[in-house]
Amino acid sequence: MGRRKGSKNKKQSKKVSCYCIICNKFIGKYFPSVLRQTCSKECYRKFISKQTKGEKNPNYKGKKWLGTHVANRCPHCGELKVEQSKYCKKCRMNFFNPFKGKKHSKSSLEKIGRASKKMWKEKQKEIEGRKHKDSLGYIKVLNYSHPNSKYNHVFEHVLIMSKQLGRPIKSEERIHHINGDKTDNRIENLYLCSDLREHQNVHHSLDKLLKYLLENKAIKFQNGRYCKGG
Repeated sequence: MGRRKGSKNKKQSKKVSCYCIICNKFIGKYFPSVLRQTCSKECYRKFISKQTKGEKNPNYKGKKWLGTHVANRCPHCGELKVEQSKYCKKCRMNFFNPFKGKKHSKSSLEKIGRASKKMWKEKQKEIEGRKHKDSLGYIKVLNYSHPNSKYNHVFEHVLIMSKQLGRPIKSEERIHHINGDKTDNRIENLYLCSDLREHQNVHHSLDKLLKYLLENKAIKFQNGRYCKGG
């Protein structure tokens, strides 16, 4: 393999000494492609604030800011602040806050409490009854007053069964879906079990029946699914 022509005569770029634009401190020698303009973070912030102050900011158009957060100094304490605001956050809260040190009177607090309770009751009426499906496939209903509610939600099958019985469901009782569909919460499809053992027996009876159906070829297992036999 031959060498490329001109590889020996290729000139190498020399390093250039760099000085800080803000404090004129010597930074070091760098190649022209990676020149440095500032020596530290503080000098860089000052440099940026000088470059982007006022109408020099590229996001400043027609005396309107377009939501940019550029570092600048607070005239009161000298800390960094957002360019859009006149003072930094601490100064705005501590020195230029007209509501600092003021408190509501008891009468005004009572008025605020009554108004918020009224507003919340109206909102409850609007959103109560909303449904959603949980991760296990059961349907939950938003209900604030039901005794079986947990975190302001009740299972729909629990709500329907308790309405049919005229009493809340006990903690040891379980409700079984007869056709196996957790979203089918018709009262004809629900069976109340007295405890967890009875509910497990219901499922065991279904497993025994499955064996009988497979032996009589009423159903068959094919490609990872149960399907009709034939």
